[in-house]
Amino acid sequence: MPWPHRFELLEPLDQLARMGRLARELHDALATFTPPPDARWNTLIPADRNEVIVHHDLAPWNLVIGDRWVVIDWDNAGPGSRLWDLAYAAHGFVPLSAHPDWQRADAGARLRAFVDAYGLDERQRRDLVPLLTVRTPGHV
Repeated sequence: MPWPHRFELLEPLDQLARMGRLARELHDALATFTPPPDARWNTLIPADRNEVIVHHDLAPWNLVIGDRWVVIDWDNAGPGSRLWDLAYAAHGFVPLSAHPDWQRADAGARLRAFVDAYGLDERQRRDLVPLLTVRTPGHV
């Protein structure tokens, strides 16, 4: 796992872009899933909307890096939106943090690489911005 002592596994930007592509693949796959009508969810923060099933904790501490990259810890998966999940992921993967140990001068370029690799269009990028703080209260 890259967090917190192996964050260099997400360097250079092409590694971060790989995570952006993986997030897109996960969301595309999850969009094909229809949960049973009696499904119960363990989501901790109510999502902005119920577009698809999302991870809700897509972050470096839930990524195992090896020959394949695997996202683990799906106990909080549930209804949400792609952008809701991406806002949280950006917090951890870019990272976007007020904590001095995690601030980066290249955060803008890293965020751009992440959302470019995911494939966000201009409207989605604008919609993502306000979610960056709403999705991570007390963490940014």
